[in-house]
Amino acid sequence: MGDVFPHNRPDPGKSDMRRVLELDALRGIAALMVVSLHMGLGTDYAVLGSAVDMFFVLSGYLITRIILSHETRPRFLTPFYARRVLRIWPIYYAVLIGFVVVNPLLTYRQRTTGLPYYLTFTQFLPRYWSARPPAFSIYFAHTWTLAAEEQFYLLWPLVAVLLGRRALLATIPLLVGSAFMARLWLWPMLLVTNWDGFALGALLAWMMGEPGSPRARRPIVIGALMTLGAAMLAYPMLAAGTVEQFGAAWTSDLPKLAFSLNASRLSLLYFSIVGLVIAFAGHPLLRPLRDPSLCYLGTISYGIYLYHLPLFALMSPLHFTNLCNDSMGLDALKLATTFALAVLSWQFIEKPILRLKDRFPYPLSRAGEPESDNPPELIPPHPHWLLPPWSDRFRARAVAPSKHRP
Repeated sequence: MGDVFPHNRPDPGKSDMRRVLELDALRGIAALMVVSLHMGLGTDYAVLGSAVDMFFVLSGYLITRIILSHETRPRFLTPFYARRVLRIWPIYYAVLIGFVVVNPLLTYRQRTTGLPYYLTFTQFLPRYWSARPPAFSIYFAHTWTLAAEEQFYLLWPLVAVLLGRRALLATIPLLVGSAFMARLWLWPMLLVTNWDGFALGALLAWMMGEPGSPRARRPIVIGALMTLGAAMLAYPMLAAGTVEQFGAAWTSDLPKLAFSLNASRLSLLYFSIVGLVIAFAGHPLLRPLRDPSLCYLGTISYGIYLYHLPLFALMSPLHFTNLCNDSMGLDALKLATTFALAVLSWQFIEKPILRLKDRFPYPLSRAGEPESDNPPELIPPHPHWLLPPWSDRFRARAVAPSKHRP
């Protein structure tokens, strides 16, 4: 547990949240799902493509946890935005500008009319009012998720600062419902059609508190998450039964309704999965998610996600035309190159830049101490209600007052 939640107070000026290894592992799994999809290694697009929904739930949880850990005054915004910029912008703009420079030299030149939208993280923004956004390289089609995340990072803290943190909780059901409705009419790769995932992640931050804490492991919370997850897994069978009962109207006459329902189902499924991982962080049951290789994969997942599609297309100009049907050797080379570039990027670009976060500390609290994303206490590996009543730890907790608050 010490490697998951170190028992230390942050140094002055430092306020990074303690990394949760299990959440890093989920990021790594999501990155592998996306890469597998674009390699043509999987036949179920709905399953592999849903990895972006997991990214959105994780982002909503982590960003809201930061907001809830600080006094949301206007001065909070500067370090918050500066830290987001340091994480997202450097390699994104490096790849984008590098592509624009080499594009004239490519055998299959890509159109770049839509470059201003990609420079401002407003990919597909014209879809709100137009059917055809300016053309840009298909090599960057996957960056619509980064645009959605950046837009969320811009707006969500503003809601907290302008309306108060409690307004975030009141906003969550509005976001979930409006996203469902928006998918009936709008392009699916917009913030408004996907912000239910962010909202559900934010709800986890309100519900769960710190990962692995007694609050997160309340039986009623774990039971509700398990029940919801099981119901969402059973949804495809229920939908199939509906089609059988009511005919093809479900899929032909009402395709957008079926799509929106399934998108909501995936967001709720990942809400339950991420919630259970948060609840059992540090528990022996989740030891496989603390595997160093898998956690490191999560650490470099941003580079994997950003680099893989441009690299695939550059190494195989007909990657998309051939429907990802390249030789096994070429596919292995593309994968190896992607992971190698992500490792180098993390080691020599991203990690050194992230050290600059210390120059943007969060403001002092009323108590005069630097506000921190870190919980002040060590979180126990598992709560007493998971221990057998004859164990020494159970009896010790029964007679000694707990220092941990739910």
